[in-house]
Amino acid sequence: MSNQSPLSLSYVRTEQDLVELQLYSIRNSPMHRKQRMKTLAIPPIVLLLLAYWTYVATEQDIRSFLPALIFSTIWVIILLVNYEKYTINGLLASLRTPGHEKIYGSYILKLDDNGLYSISPLGESSYHWHAVTSAELSRQYLIINLIGNTAFPIPIDAIGLSKAQAARDFIQQKISSPPALPAKPSSI
Repeated sequence: MSNQSPLSLSYVRTEQDLVELQLYSIRNSPMHRKQRMKTLAIPPIVLLLLAYWTYVATEQDIRSFLPALIFSTIWVIILLVNYEKYTINGLLASLRTPGHEKIYGSYILKLDDNGLYSISPLGESSYHWHAVTSAELSRQYLIINLIGNTAFPIPIDAIGLSKAQAARDFIQQKISSPPALPAKPSSI
C-alpha cells in the first residue's frame, strides 16, 4: 500500500519531443563525442598524411600540398556547422517510418511508491523502480530513463517546473533507496 498519493504527469508527446530527447542524449554521451571527433578528424588527417607523403616522396613544390589542406579545412568546417543538422535529418527519417506515428499523442504517467504507471496511445504499462535508471531535468524536459533504450521525455511546459522538480526528486529518492524486503514470516 502506498503511503503517498500518486504524482500524475499529463502531457502530449510529439515528434519534436523525441528529436530533442535524442539530441540531448547525443550531446551528453561520451561515445557520441568520440564518434563525432572521429568523423571530423580521421578523413582530413588521412588526406593530409597522404598529401604530405606524396609531397615528400616526389619532392614537388609545397603548392601541391595546398589542395589537400584546403579540402581538409572545408571538410571540418562543413561538418562542424552541419553535424547536428545531419543528425536531426537522420532522426526524422527514422521517426517517419510507418508505424512511428502511433507513439505520438496524450500520455499520463503516474508515480507512486510502487513505480511508474504509463497510459499512452499504445496502451498501459507499469514499471517497478528498479527499471528506472535516472531522472534528470534539461532546459525543456524532465527525462525519465529506463533500463534499455527507453525514456519518457516530458515537456516542462506541459507540467510546470515545480512539478517537474518534484517528480525528479521523488524518482531520485525512489531509485537511490534499496527496495523494501518482504517481512519475514513469524515462527510459531
